[in-house]
This record gives sequence, structure tokens and C-alpha cells, in this order.
Amino acid sequence: MKKTAIKLLSALLLLVLAGCSVIRPITPTNPALPAEGTETGWTDAYASYLEAYEPGPQEEGEEPDPVFTLIWLDGDEIPELAVADGDEPWDPVRLVRFDEVSGEAEEVGEYSMYGQMYYIERTGYFLPMYYAAPMGGDVLLLRDGEAEAFESWSYYDGIPTVNGEKTSEEDFHAVSERWVSADWTAVFEETGTWRLDETEEFRSLLKTAAKQNKPGKTD
Repeated sequence: MKKTAIKLLSALLLLVLAGCSVIRPITPTNPALPAEGTETGWTDAYASYLEAYEPGPQEEGEEPDPVFTLIWLDGDEIPELAVADGDEPWDPVRLVRFDEVSGEAEEVGEYSMYGQMYYIERTGYFLPMYYAAPMGGDVLLLRDGEAEAFESWSYYDGIPTVNGEKTSEEDFHAVSERWVSADWTAVFEETGTWRLDETEEFRSLLKTAAKQNKPGKTD
């Protein structure tokens, strides 16, 4: 995907204030276990979702160019599906999970812009906006299939706040530095990417994607 000046600025903001405290993963209260037939279940569900996928609205004169990949966002052994229609400002990332109860793919929501989203592998943490800025940002947590607000910080009008509450300068910067310097992974830039219009057999490709993208994989 093409680069823009805004993308370069965003990348620089993610690199500042390095060397801060470690982000600790959240353990799901009901973690999914890789039982017999699980892989067939999620690959079939995601394949069906992709086969029926409809791109979102585009600006006049623009054509969607959908791409997808698999990511390991939460702490279980079933990957999440990420889909984007392009890399324009109006192109969010659709985050999709496998519901083991219904056996179907379930949309968690649409997040960020430019067809890009940042997350921390196997923790559940991800950014709803395009980057985490030192002076303000939000972090969401995917847990038990739901995206919930986890932590936010803001320095609006000279007032430092965390989670909407006024706080000290020291506490504000501790929260800001922790998230800005976190080990974020960029969807599509740091994972294998496949175009929907060039794919005929989603099931076999999803299995290949899982082997290629899974954290800690061995060659």
C-alpha cells in the first residue's frame, strides 16, 4: 500500500519515548482451546465471510481494493480476521472473530483509517485510531469476543487526564509513555496480505496464512 506524509508522521510518533514499562497481557476469562475440528471451524467460517464480503462506501471515483490477513490479537489459539478495502483515509479495518458457540464469523467492529491498524500480539490490546500519540490516545481490549475501552489519556487545554479523570503530570506521562513505546504490530505491513479479487480458494489460503502469520512460528 502507498505511503503518505501522515503515515510517516504516525510511524514516528509510535517510536518516540522508547524504553518504558512493559505492557502485560490480559488473560481471557474464558479462553478458547484448540480442540479437535477447531481449525476447520474457523477456516470455514472466515472463508464464508470472505466469499460474501461487501466493501464499504467509497469516495466518488474511487474503487475498493479489499485485502485480508490473519492476526493473533487475543490470547487464544484462534486467529482474528482483518479486512480493509484500501488505504485511503475513509478505509477502516474490519476486525472479525470466530464465535465457537455459533460456529460463525462475527464482526467485532471497524477501526482506524488508511486500511491500517496497530495491535499488540496475544494481549488483546489494539488502537481504535491510527496511532498512539504522546498527548492523547485510546486503547481498546478484545476480551471474550468483545472490544472494550481499556485506557485513555489526554492533555487537552493543558489539563492532563487519564480515563477522563484529572491526574498528575507524572501519572499522565507514565501512561502515555507506556502505550506510545509499546510493541505495536501493524496489520498488513507486518503480516502477510492477500487480495480478495485474486483469491479463489479461501479455505486452503487461510490455513497457509495461519502458518505464516502465527507468532512464534518456526520454519
